[in-house]
Amino acid sequence: MEVLPICPFPSIYWWSLALRNESIYLDKFENYPKQTYRNRYDILGVNGKVSLTIPVIGQKGIKTSIKEIEIAHGSWMNTHLGTLRSAYGKSAFFDHFYPLVERLYLKKDKYLIDFNLSSIEIHRKLLLGSRDIQIVDEQIPFAENDFRLQFEPSSGPFFTKEYPQVFADRFSFQDNLSSLDLLFNMGPKAIDYILLKKFGNDGH
Repeated sequence: MEVLPICPFPSIYWWSLALRNESIYLDKFENYPKQTYRNRYDILGVNGKVSLTIPVIGQKGIKTSIKEIEIAHGSWMNTHLGTLRSAYGKSAFFDHFYPLVERLYLKKDKYLIDFNLSSIEIHRKLLLGSRDIQIVDEQIPFAENDFRLQFEPSSGPFFTKEYPQVFADRFSFQDNLSSLDLLFNMGPKAIDYILLKKFGNDGH
């Protein structure tokens, strides 16, 4: 059983794993680990790489499953949307995908898991077609080489082949950003890119 973490707007590498494996599962009972990609995603902004973080209500040292983690609402939502508009307003597929992202933010979900799963669904139909991602109703123990351990800021790098990015004239190619970067820039060709290009941590 291959298990992926429930991340918001998962990275290109996350989706490459989902496409490579026949069956992918998400564990909604996973104990929420702090300072990982469970509540953040990376994009390429006007000033370079940007990490957008979804603030959550503190756990006060108590282990809490991700399904119980609540979002701390506030001005950060407008900040995220404004940053996305600035970063991708001139991208080829901004007008197609941005309304879906904006609608997700305006829902103001109470729980992080609901926001994350909705963000995955925006991508799933385009990147996986009719394939489903299974959500398991029990905690899944960690195994050796567990995919869930690979989604911490310190776990990379995972190199991806180049594709057109909005600020290519200003910055060198940025690897393994949120799949939002891929969708805004490549639209329906995103799945071809993931299927045909190599991914890994060796730069090849």
